[in-house]
Amino acid sequence: MGIEFEREEYKAALPKWKLVDDMVEETNLEEHLLELNPTDKSEDNKARNKAYKERASFLGASGITLQAMIGLAFSKAPKLDIPEGLSYLKKNADGSGVDLQQQMQNATSQVLRKDRAGVFVTFPETNGPVTIADQEAQRYIATIHLIDAKRITNWWNVTIGAECRLGGVVFNDTETVVEDYEIKPTKIKREIALEDGILVDRKWQKVDAKWEVLSEAFPRGRDGSSLTFVPFMFIGSQDNTQHMSKPPMLSLARKNRDHYRNSADNEESVWFAGQAQPWASGLDQETVEAWKKEGIYIGSRRVMALGESGQFGFATADVNTGSRQAMLDKVEEMAAIGARFIQTGSAAKTATQSDNEAIVQHSVLSLVSVNVEDAYQQAIEWAAMYQGTSGNIEVQLNRDFMKPTITVELMREYREWFFAGLLGTTEIHAFGTRAEIIDGEKTADEYGEDVASRGGIISPPPDTSEE
Repeated sequence: MGIEFEREEYKAALPKWKLVDDMVEETNLEEHLLELNPTDKSEDNKARNKAYKERASFLGASGITLQAMIGLAFSKAPKLDIPEGLSYLKKNADGSGVDLQQQMQNATSQVLRKDRAGVFVTFPETNGPVTIADQEAQRYIATIHLIDAKRITNWWNVTIGAECRLGGVVFNDTETVVEDYEIKPTKIKREIALEDGILVDRKWQKVDAKWEVLSEAFPRGRDGSSLTFVPFMFIGSQDNTQHMSKPPMLSLARKNRDHYRNSADNEESVWFAGQAQPWASGLDQETVEAWKKEGIYIGSRRVMALGESGQFGFATADVNTGSRQAMLDKVEEMAAIGARFIQTGSAAKTATQSDNEAIVQHSVLSLVSVNVEDAYQQAIEWAAMYQGTSGNIEVQLNRDFMKPTITVELMREYREWFFAGLLGTTEIHAFGTRAEIIDGEKTADEYGEDVASRGGIISPPPDTSEE
């Protein structure tokens, strides 16, 4: 099939991603409402469906929840320890002015929406080794790009020796040119792949219904040598592999859509039954004809003439309370789903996560944060390799979303566990820093030394019981 080939799991995920994006961004909403009498093609039914959809009221629970999750993850500025030679990344990560923190926020959002995103590091093409003067003048710099999952259409592995690694990835892109002040974007496909163990960067353009190579480059390292890996990494909600899982926000988006549908039914019912309908009977034919011609209204309602019983009154109609109750139920359900994003113990820790938090269970949001950290740590290391920059690199996002409630009973239990040898200084330090009763800037060792300096016990006392 060629460069336009799309993987089956990618095509299967597109409708799910679209639903989440529509609910979050509040776009294409009418597409998610059901049709009334779909087999009736009359103009009257079309008009009724139009009014039915216009009256529907959308509750933006998905977008509000996502904003809250991003706010939690970035309530504290990320820790970004980057060597001086890469400091430009903090303000301009992708070369177009997007700073590193903004890009990481967007990455977190994309993973919560779709379960995946891609991070791609570009290495500028050079004719030979990059000199120190070139580096200092930043004539050639590596840049980090975030690739939306919807753009990533194909990927594959290769085996080199005993190692299985990413062999290539294809994603949709655009080339932009300016002609006579008019911006003209052109859709292209970009292929980053290993061929005979060497990295190639190709751009494909569709010409007369056929995809042709627009350009081809062989990125090189700082020393002028060919690259032997694909500088692209997937980010996921569970792990940073090519495996695709259920998008974390899919359940919430589906419930949000169903709430919207219930609102359409409820508003339809209110519109029909929200105002009393006046009626009259027992009128002579002359009066009836006059009413038909001129119209008689009470409030916003025209009076109906019925029969000859000589009566006048208001027809009563019950509003559909079932659809309203269904809406209320779904609001509670959406709140519960949103709470699970930060509920500890709602997600299993994988090998990609740090294991130095022995007593901290992980939430969906915390695992996404750790995976974003891991991907950007790797991306910055790739950039450092190209720039020839050495030094400590550390990326850490806030994951302290739920602090334990400190009670006297809990403190007593911790004390008993400590003296029973079930907990040590490291665990007490982890718990205390999360509860903000211990200075988070102190390491576990520093905390132990501080306790000892005050005459405290930092290890269980020796067993003095008689044998």
